[in-house]
Amino acid sequence: MNEESTSKLMEILKRVDVKEVESFQKKHALRENEGFPAFMEERIRERKMLRKDLIQQADFPEKYGYKLLSGERHTSERDYILRFCFALGLSLKETQRALKLYGMRELYAKDPRDIVLIVAVNKKIRSIEKVNQLLAENGQEHLKESRR
Repeated sequence: MNEESTSKLMEILKRVDVKEVESFQKKHALRENEGFPAFMEERIRERKMLRKDLIQQADFPEKYGYKLLSGERHTSERDYILRFCFALGLSLKETQRALKLYGMRELYAKDPRDIVLIVAVNKKIRSIEKVNQLLAENGQEHLKESRR
């Protein structure tokens, strides 16, 4: 997936002729199938990880984890998406992108719980257990667990 910055694309669009709109869209626009599932699939592939290992590390029941990753099931639990992000070792930029693609609120530097999560991402903590320990040490709730 070609991920050029929005500001760069805005600069390019200043020079795009009306007749070139379709061509520009094909080359640069985010298509439906390039949403959260495709984003995560690409990150899994880049890290040479198996989906089943990611699902296990994120501590999801196997079938439910596959359905969330594929987009077959949807959740309103932001913590579930964060579990995948931590288990996959995503950077802060990638984590924010994953949350945004899923339709979730990005991590916010003024939210006390999000501050702890941002620090955990930046310190490359991948273990859900260690993330939960850091949250508890700072008086915050653990990442929610799937009950499925």
